Amino acid sequence: MNFSLPPDVSFQKTKINGYYTYIFRHTTLGEIGRIIVQPLPNGETNMVTEIPAGDDPNMEKRKAIFIPLSEEILGLMGKVAGKGTYKGKLPPRPNTSQNELVRNHQIPCEKCGQLAVVLIFPPHAIEKGHFEDYARKMYTQYRNWNVDTWIIGTPAGPRDGANTPTNILKVWPEKGELIHTTANEFNMHLLRVLDSHCSG
Repeated sequence: MNFSLPPDVSFQKTKINGYYTYIFRHTTLGEIGRIIVQPLPNGETNMVTEIPAGDDPNMEKRKAIFIPLSEEILGLMGKVAGKGTYKGKLPPRPNTSQNELVRNHQIPCEKCGQLAVVLIFPPHAIEKGHFEDYARKMYTQYRNWNVDTWIIGTPAGPRDGANTPTNILKVWPEKGELIHTTANEFNMHLLRVLDSHCSG
């Protein structure tokens, strides 16, 4: 029985809140879904699929990849393990959510005092997929802030003060491409954005 994941999808097995969980990731979309192993009272297991919560623009892309992929995986597992015999009520859906506080820095306009810029600092963001994870997790917040918002990655090269290379992604009001820059270069751009806040 031959099966292989798409070349841009990988998975990791871990244990979250007591449940063995297979986390599937896409190289540019970040986490796209999970398959959770749920023990049943008779010793069998129930496989539960889960798509990361969020209403960001990439939700449909994640679903389009993970739903058929998970259906294929569960179908193959069913052929190998056979049909279960458990007839009772299923236990409550496993909870594999993980609370996470993400630091952000809110910068007001010096002229009007209103919020002008937000910088989001996730604990670990270097690759494109990492940035997409936090673009999804923080989407509701930065949509409500409705100001220029960037996700600032962790250092992506040798540390050299303000010249340390870093990846940065603009996520609001329009989403940009992941750029590779330094704090010095980005701060110059940021000053121009702040100076133009009340120019109109």
